[in-house]
This record gives sequence, C-alpha cells and structure tokens, in this order.
Amino acid sequence: MLVARVAAQPMRGSLDFSQATFWRYYTGGVDRLAWEAVRSYHHRFGCTAGWKQVTITVYDFDSCSGNDFIGKVTVPLHETEGEVTMRLEGATGKQRPTAAAGRAAGTAVCAGLAARALSRGRLRAMSGRSGAAQGQDLLSLPPKAGVAWGSRYQQEVAVMVHVVQSAVQLCSEGGQLIEVTAAPSQGKKMDERDVVAGLSCLKPGDSTPVTAADLAVQALAFEAVRAEFPEDALVGEEDSSHLREDPALCELAFGLYAQRGGGLGRDAFLEAVDAGRGPAAGEGRVWVIDPVDGTKGLMTGRGYFFVPRAVGLALLVDGEPVVGALGVPNSHSLCPGCPPLLVAVRGCGTRWWPASGSGPLEHRPARPTWAPEGAPEGGAPGAAPWALSPQSAWPSCAPFGAACPPTEVCCGSLVKYFAVAMGHVAGFVQCEENMMTWDHASGVVCVVESGGSVSDAHRQRVWFPGRSFGVAGGIVCVSPWSTPHMREQLLLAAQANMKP
Repeated sequence: MLVARVAAQPMRGSLDFSQATFWRYYTGGVDRLAWEAVRSYHHRFGCTAGWKQVTITVYDFDSCSGNDFIGKVTVPLHETEGEVTMRLEGATGKQRPTAAAGRAAGTAVCAGLAARALSRGRLRAMSGRSGAAQGQDLLSLPPKAGVAWGSRYQQEVAVMVHVVQSAVQLCSEGGQLIEVTAAPSQGKKMDERDVVAGLSCLKPGDSTPVTAADLAVQALAFEAVRAEFPEDALVGEEDSSHLREDPALCELAFGLYAQRGGGLGRDAFLEAVDAGRGPAAGEGRVWVIDPVDGTKGLMTGRGYFFVPRAVGLALLVDGEPVVGALGVPNSHSLCPGCPPLLVAVRGCGTRWWPASGSGPLEHRPARPTWAPEGAPEGGAPGAAPWALSPQSAWPSCAPFGAACPPTEVCCGSLVKYFAVAMGHVAGFVQCEENMMTWDHASGVVCVVESGGSVSDAHRQRVWFPGRSFGVAGGIVCVSPWSTPHMREQLLLAAQANMKP
C-alpha cells in the first residue's frame, strides 16, 4: 500500500528525460501489478459458471529486442487423455507453417487437462500443465540474425500486412465493377455524373466519393485489429450511413467483405464499419485507415490498373505514427519492379511485401534518373519532378520555376507519399493547412523511414491529435534521393504560397 500511494503521486521539480522515462516505467509497473492482482482475484473467485477456454499467447523474452510475438493458441477446457499438442496461430489467426526442410523445428504448446472436485462447494476446476515441445510438424520460425525487424511492433506489422494485402485484392476486384457513363466532374469534389447506382455514392455535405470497396475494406481492417488489439482506439474515414440507406450498395459491400474472409454477420459488419467514428484523442494507441485513397480516380474511369491509388493503415502512439503500411496495387507504374506493399516501423526502416503471400521480400528501389550521383549533399541545383495538391496552387507554388510544372500523380495524397518514398518524384507539397489524419498518417512514417523527410512549411513535425490536424503552410514531403537544395526549394515554395 505504501508503494502504491507513493507511485500515485507525480514527481515534482525539474526532471531530465531519463528520470522522467524511468519514473513512468516505475509507476506503470505499479499500475500493472495492481491490475493483475484484481484480475487474478476475479478469475479465481468471480466466475460461477465456469470457464470454457483459455488463450495462451507466447512471446520470446530477451534483452536484445522488444518482446517478440511468436504465436497464440486457444485451449478448450475439457479433459484430455494425456497431453495434446496444438499448433500456434499467427497474428491473423492462421496456423503457423510447419517446419521447412533444413530448418530448425519450431515450438508448439502441449497441454494436459483433468477435472477435479474442490473440497468445498460444487464448482469444478481444471488443472493442467502446458509447455513447449519440439517437433518437425510444429511451429516453424525463420532463423534470426540479431534483432528481428519490427522490434516491439512485430505483431502489429503482421496484422497490417494481413489487412492491407486483403484490401489490395478486394479493391482490385471492386475496381473492375465500376463503369462510367458520363464525363467526370472536375476537382476533388464530385457530382451525380460520377456515381454508379449500387456501387458508389456521394457523402452528404462535402460531395466526396465512397464505394462499396471503401466500406468493405474498413470493416475488414477493424475486425482484424479488434481481434488482436481490443483496447486500441480506431479511426476510419467512412461510416455505415450510406449502407443503411442503399440496400444495393450494402449488398455489394458485404459481399466483397465476405469474399475476402470477413467472418461477421450483416449487422456486425455494419458495426465494424462504424467502429472508427470516435473522435480519438491524440493519446495512447490509435489505428487509422484510409480504405481507398484516390476513390474519385477509381469512380471516374481513370482505370484501376492504370492509375495508382492506395490503401493506407497506420498505428499512432500519442499522435506519432510508429507503424504504417501503403498498399498500391499497380505500384509498377510509379516504381518499376517494386512490390505493391510498403511497410514502415519507426526506427527500423521499411520492408516490402507482395500482394499475397509471405514476406518481407528482398527489394530496394533503383536510383531514379533525376537523382544526382555521389553524396546526397552534393550538387543538382536544377529541376526535378515533383507533385502538388491541389493542382490549383500552381503556379504560385513553383519550387523549380515556371518551366517545371508539377508531375500529375493521381490519385490521392497517399499515392503521392508512395511516389516520394520510391523516388518517382523528388517531393510533394500539399498547400492546405487543415487536413484529415487518414490521408497522411501512413504516408508520413513510410517516407521518413525510407530516408526522406516530412514537415510543415516551417520545418516543424507533423503531429496527429485526432481525426483532423493542422499544419503551418501545408505539408512538404521530400524524397530520400533529393538533395538539400531540392528540399530547400520545396520548403520555400510552400512558404511563399501561404496565405497572409
């Protein structure tokens, strides 16, 4: 009790970073100890109906990296004849692969359960043992050389890869359903010429588009995240109001969701779409998704397989993006030979995955033709390809002069972040000061971890306090292949375009 009372009082006076950090660890440990005591008491004395199953989660604890997630298994609580071996499941709920030839066998969980009567009362308790077993057909893990990629966020990476791979495939299927019967409207907003009955609609109030693919992807993402991280907050661009008003749109969205492995009924599917409607303060862990960035290009006949668009998923911790994934189905149009899925973890760099199957893949984008040879701080004061949003900001925003207009990179902000990270363009300037978090969070961490930079026009960091965020003078995103001179020109152009 004395320790708990002391820990509950905040430390006074000035603290350096280390003191504050370790004091936070200490008070957090006391809080966790108290929680575990309450939980253990509840589990032992508060359940009068009996437990049906337990879930065992296995981690690799060591001093070289964060706690590495190995797998989990759900054990039914009924008597067994001796020990039973159960294969571990990965973060997405699929069983781990068996050991490959020439590789060390992995680990599984063995459990033996028996019922015994308590000395008092009529309740029955299950007693048993569990442990690790080695065998050729059990969990197979790839050999580790040093610290595994992703550090403490390996489980989050596994969920992101599963979600974005499913989304990329779903959007490819949904994109083939769209037909355009009239010339599209101009600009970001749309009108009824851009809508296909039963496939898409316009959001009331802002005339921006949403399709069945957007809604199905959001439900898939939130279902997967809630299964693994039920305490985390969720933020999504869409809600189910369109589905409840349009039965044909609901039928298509639910069908696409089910085809990609969604396991919820129709009512629960609608609830999953709505799971990201909360305000989501800038504290704690928050998952943010843009199910299809660049929806208008998909709806206005630009061609899903010819014009790039992206699926973006990010994990924010206290407003900072720490894990992000960008899925671009036709990534080859921006980066020849690049796989479609780019994943970034803060402090760990980036890795690539295919549209389906395992990864990461061995891939490194080639140096773009516009990038100067030699040290990145050298030369190249001349022009380079760049991207701009909105296009109406040209020519007042002209980092490389009037003779170098912006390169068209359609559609959406996340595709432009992908283009910057891959070197398709030297930079991207978004000349707006109030924006939505889902349009940028995953792109920011992917560019930064690829070796580039993202800031506002005054070189200040971009932070995400909620569903929307503000920046001074817009966002300036710079490729890892750009020279300091190019970055300076992009920043000056954004500053010059600021409203007085």
